[in-house]
Amino acid sequence: SSVASAFGSCIMEECTISERSCVALVEKLISTGQLKLFSTTSGSRGYLTPEQLDTELLQLLQASGGRLSVTELPGELGVALETCESRVEQLLQADNSLHRLQTEILSDRYLRSVAQEIEERLEEEGSVSVADLASRYNLPADHIRNSILSLLSSSGRSSPIVVRQSHVHTRSHEVRVERCVLGALRACTQPVLLTQLASRHGLDTDLVAASAQKLVRDKVLLGKLEAATFTPQAYTQAQSSKVDSFFQSNGYLTVDAAKSGNTTLKDWVKASSSDGYTLKTAFVATHIVDTALASISEALGSGSWVDVQPLLPPALTAADSSELLLQLSRASKLPASAVLVDRVALSSSFVQSIVKALDADVAAAAERALAQPARGGKKNAASAAADADDDAGTSKKGKRAAKGGKKKRAGDDDDDAADDTAAGGAAESGVSNESIINYLADQDPDLPLEVLDELCGQVQPLLASAVTEAADKVRASLQNKQQERFDRTKKVVEERFESLALGLRALEAGKLQETPLYQHLLREMVSEPLHALIALRLEEATGTATEVTAANRKQCLDKLAMTQGASKAESLMKLAAVFAKPKDNKDVKDVKEPKEKTTKSKKGRKGDDVDDVNDEAGPPDAAELYRAAADDSHIFCRKIDKKKDKTVLQEQRTAIKAKLGELAPTDALMVCHTGLQMALNMEGITGLVFPAEPWALRLAAGCLPDEHREQACSLCDHIEKGEDAAACEAAAESWRQRFLDSS
Repeated sequence: SSVASAFGSCIMEECTISERSCVALVEKLISTGQLKLFSTTSGSRGYLTPEQLDTELLQLLQASGGRLSVTELPGELGVALETCESRVEQLLQADNSLHRLQTEILSDRYLRSVAQEIEERLEEEGSVSVADLASRYNLPADHIRNSILSLLSSSGRSSPIVVRQSHVHTRSHEVRVERCVLGALRACTQPVLLTQLASRHGLDTDLVAASAQKLVRDKVLLGKLEAATFTPQAYTQAQSSKVDSFFQSNGYLTVDAAKSGNTTLKDWVKASSSDGYTLKTAFVATHIVDTALASISEALGSGSWVDVQPLLPPALTAADSSELLLQLSRASKLPASAVLVDRVALSSSFVQSIVKALDADVAAAAERALAQPARGGKKNAASAAADADDDAGTSKKGKRAAKGGKKKRAGDDDDDAADDTAAGGAAESGVSNESIINYLADQDPDLPLEVLDELCGQVQPLLASAVTEAADKVRASLQNKQQERFDRTKKVVEERFESLALGLRALEAGKLQETPLYQHLLREMVSEPLHALIALRLEEATGTATEVTAANRKQCLDKLAMTQGASKAESLMKLAAVFAKPKDNKDVKDVKEPKEKTTKSKKGRKGDDVDDVNDEAGPPDAAELYRAAADDSHIFCRKIDKKKDKTVLQEQRTAIKAKLGELAPTDALMVCHTGLQMALNMEGITGLVFPAEPWALRLAAGCLPDEHREQACSLCDHIEKGEDAAACEAAAESWRQRFLDSS
């Protein structure tokens, strides 16, 4: 009866309360936990106690034979599914005889009944498939093996039950299968598949295989069992005689031929007493090898090559040919100088002829190797060779080269490994493998493509030696050229140093250090030697001749500093810094007067902040910087002593006077320039360097006594105006005769 109805009736009899209020009161007590009841889902409002719900659930399970689906409980008990799930979990914890499998409840009674049915079936059939049991009882195969069949194993039967992964059978059934297999296989005269035997007799395949293994192992059944195939001993003996006959007729036996006789090549060679060579996939009789050896010796003796594979039976592979060459070499049956490349044997003279034919490539590789930086560059000879190949493009034989390069040799992991090997060969000498392959394609097109890469590996060491020898010759030639270049540079540096030193003294004597003549002297006497020294040092550092100009001088110095270090290039940088002084206006009228000295200097010039070479003591001494730069380049510049000054003074006076005598008065500019040199020489100022331009002539005239200065300035005026040619010519002749008449 409904708890709510009973409870409501009791309340209403005492307190006269409605059923609706009674239900609300019950719901309130349930929500506060004072009552433990479950609401039903039937049409009339009712409640069940937990104990009543458990009792009804167990009764329903017993009525269903010990197997009940949880999803069917709400319809049978009239309560919510969540409530049923909760009570089922509590029952499983309280009662060990109950089990839950996914959405079903199973009792021990049900499991025992299933086990009893399986046992009865085993008694009748002897073997039952686990898949069949799972389908019949709608249970997982693992649950049948672990929970149901385990009850049979522990039941103490007289005939034990054997549980396998796919089936279960009795010991007596196993014996019957073994007798059946023994009878069937003893009657076989050819190899038979155990799967076919099991299918034909309706037996389990695994049980048949296990029985056959046991019979062969115990030597009850004579034969050989491999995988799932049984081969009778009589059949093997019959096939063995066929293998012997094949070898006697052909002189060789392959792995496949031996396998067709149900034996292995290794076993057959061990069992027979035949004389021959065991190769990768075949055994070859001695008389066949002797015939091939005669052809090999003839080819090597003529300085050629031979492919061994065509000399052997067609059934043999390239690996067999290669293995035969190795065995013949180890047995000293081949010339000691023979070169073995895969299945090809080559004479040493043939390999040497390849090297000689590539003389042009060897010379180019030697030049590329020497062109690399002397102290190690970022590229080696291989990189240079690769660049040359890329620039050259693909020749008409490129397809053959590419095909040969892609062949994978034994021991390589993949095609990339083969490509790396080819690249490594080029790195050894600097001559690319493509050049070798192209030559062979022209001269020996019959060479197998598969051996080209390995043949390149044999040729590369010889090419490396040839490249080294050629590089030594080229290096000797380059050293001679470098020595000649050094001698020329030394001559220019030494000659210009003398002119620079005399020019600086002349500027100091005439107090012209702050005039444009100073920069003119540097351009005329320092630029060319400085560029020659930088080029010389760069060639020593990089091995490459470089033309140095005023435009790229800074870049060349930076390159030299990066290559040899800043300290090694410091003297050249300091000498180059003297050109950093701002150029004065060449117009003599705009020449600034010397400013007040800020520091004491030997030459009396202002201490300009030109470059790092300047310090607080004054401007740099260009002559000393010049000597330091030359000394770092192993060129010694000797200082000019007073005795040398006198000699130079007299020599220049004689030379200037002779030149002045050759000039015509019509060349007024040169007459003025040469006359000024003579006048300065007479005043003891030797070696002043100034251009034949009016502004420079006026500066030079400023160093002369008044009489000479006025006459020179007057001639400069005539030259600049150019109005009266006759007057200009007369002034030039007067200036010229003034010095020609002097003693």
